[in-house]
Amino acid sequence: MNAQSIVRFAPGTGMYFPGGRRFCRSQIGFEVDVVFLDAQQVVVSISRAGEKAPVSPLDRHAESLFICNKGEADTLSPGQKAWIEIEDIGGK
Repeated sequence: MNAQSIVRFAPGTGMYFPGGRRFCRSQIGFEVDVVFLDAQQVVVSISRAGEKAPVSPLDRHAESLFICNKGEADTLSPGQKAWIEIEDIGGK
């Protein structure tokens, strides 16, 4: 994985796309694949249903990686599915 695609951010700031674009719509949830995690954050990938192109997993993930706070997700491990809920932290 290209380390340049990883955007670090302060705990408590929500969820970011690579490149630092914020994703903050209220009450959105979806299933993701856990790609990487450390003490502060989790990197996850959204699976694209129906995609048949012969692309390597890392190349495919590079376009759909999210970085989010680890929070209370202490039981997560790479390779498993997770449910991510995004809250609007920017106000209305």
